[in-house]
Amino acid sequence: MTFRPVFPLAAAAAFALLAPTLFAQSKAAIEAINNAARLQQAGKSAEALIQADAAVKAGPTMFQAFANRASINMQIAATARQKSSDKKKIVSENPEMQAEYGPQIVELDKREIDSLKSAIADFDEALKLSKATDSLILDRGAAYSLLGEAEKALVDFEEFIKREPTNFKGYNGRGLAYFDRARTIRDAMKKDRKSDEAMLLATKPDFEKAIVDFTKCIELDPKFAGAYQNRAASNALILEFELAIADYTKTIELEPANRRSYRGRAEIYKALSKDSGTDRAKSAQYKALMEKDLAKAKELLDAEIAAEEAAAKVTPTPTPTPTPTPKPAGKKK
Repeated sequence: MTFRPVFPLAAAAAFALLAPTLFAQSKAAIEAINNAARLQQAGKSAEALIQADAAVKAGPTMFQAFANRASINMQIAATARQKSSDKKKIVSENPEMQAEYGPQIVELDKREIDSLKSAIADFDEALKLSKATDSLILDRGAAYSLLGEAEKALVDFEEFIKREPTNFKGYNGRGLAYFDRARTIRDAMKKDRKSDEAMLLATKPDFEKAIVDFTKCIELDPKFAGAYQNRAASNALILEFELAIADYTKTIELEPANRRSYRGRAEIYKALSKDSGTDRAKSAQYKALMEKDLAKAKELLDAEIAAEEAAAKVTPTPTPTPTPTPKPAGKKK
C-alpha cells in the first residue's frame, strides 16, 4: 500500500505583506516581494517567481526577498509532487496511459527536485542575513524532508522545536522526517525483495517515533487535519489498521474534500478484505467500503481536474523555471 503524508508550508503565509518598517530598504524590492506574495496567494506561482527574482535582484541584502522566493519554489515543488502522484496512480491502474503520462511524470519529478534545491539555497541565504526567523528553519526542514534528506531535516526540526516547543508545526515536521526515513528504508528493502516481516522490523521504530510526534501535534492543534492523515499513514505501515481507519475518518471529518484520505482508507479496506483471517461476509463488507471510498476519491479528483482546466482557460500559466542557486553578495565568477 502507498500512503502520502501532508506537509503544510509556513512561509507562503509568513511573507504575504511586509511591514512599513522595511521602507528604508529598496522600494523596488519591497514592491516586487508584495506582488510575488499576492500572486502566490492567487495560485499563480510562475508569475510570482518572476516577481520574486526581481525582488532578490533589487534587494540582495533583504532576507525577506530570499525567503519569499524560497516559499514560492516550495509551492511549485508541492504542486509538481501532487500532480506526479496523481498521474502515477492513474498509470498504475491503467498501464496503457504510460506512453502519455510517463514523460509528464519525469518532467514533474524533475521540477519538484529542482525547485526544492532552489528553495533550500534561498533559505540558506535568508538565514545568513537573519538568523532570528524561526519559520525559515521550519521551512528549510520541510524542503529537506521532501527532498529525501531526512537527517538534515531532523536537525532543522529539532532546532525549531527547541525554539518554539508549543508550535505544532515542528512536531508535524519532525514526524514526517521520521516517516520519510522509514519509508526510504522500506522502499530499498522492497527492491531487494526482503520479507514483509524484515521490513516491518527495520522501519517500525521510526514509524512509532513519527506517531508520537503526530500525536503531540494533535494535542497542540486538534483541528489540524494533516496530523491525523500523517498518523494514519504511519499506523497503516505498521499494520495498525483500525487506528489508521479512525484517523483517516477524522481527517475526512475535518476536510470532507480530502481525497487522499479516502484513497488511503480504501487501501486499508482492500488489505483487510484480502486478509486470510477475514471471513467471507466481512471481506465483502470491506470490499464495498473500499469501492465507495475509491469512487469518492475519483469524484474529488475529477472535480479538481475540471477546476484546473477551467482556470487554465481563463488565465494560461507558463511552466515555471526553478531559480538558480543564489551567489553570496560581492562574489565574482
